[in-house]
Amino acid sequence: MINQKRKKNNFLYYLILILFTNIAFLNANEIKCKKFDIKCKTNKFIEETKQYQKKGLEESKDQLNKTKKDLTNTKEKILKSLPKKNDN
Repeated sequence: MINQKRKKNNFLYYLILILFTNIAFLNANEIKCKKFDIKCKTNKFIEETKQYQKKGLEESKDQLNKTKKDLTNTKEKILKSLPKKNDN
């Protein structure tokens, strides 16, 4: 009986250890700066700005392409709706 309890306890310890190591790896991508670490905060701000600008650039390209398509469709509709001129 004592051996079974020890095995269960060891298993529980390993399980907890694995759980905590996985949590540490998940949080590894986040940059954490100390309170008065200006260099770290500046680098973090620059990286966030770059990511935001890349995202904004991609969205603006998509919006421009959509607007171009909408304009061409509208132009075609207007041309179709206009009466044709007779040159007689």
